[in-house]
Amino acid sequence: MQFLTRQTIATLFCIFVMQKFKVMELTIKIDQRKKEARALLEYLKNLPFVEVTTDKPRYNAETEKAIIEARKGNAEKISLNEFRNQLYS
Repeated sequence: MQFLTRQTIATLFCIFVMQKFKVMELTIKIDQRKKEARALLEYLKNLPFVEVTTDKPRYNAETEKAIIEARKGNAEKISLNEFRNQLYS
């Protein structure tokens, strides 16, 4: 396992522990400066039982709320023309 860093191994161990002992919440700090760490983070984001949160939001509160609602399936689908009309009005 020479290709895995200590941090990656620790993260994988935490995931194993979380599944084995059914931990409700776990905090993992990932240094995103490394390519492998970013890949691991993207993998974790795609797992259905993992919710990734950050300390500082990427967008303002209204946009973050809209993103969460869209992920839950509560978003309203509109056509591109309707969207443009709302955007420019």
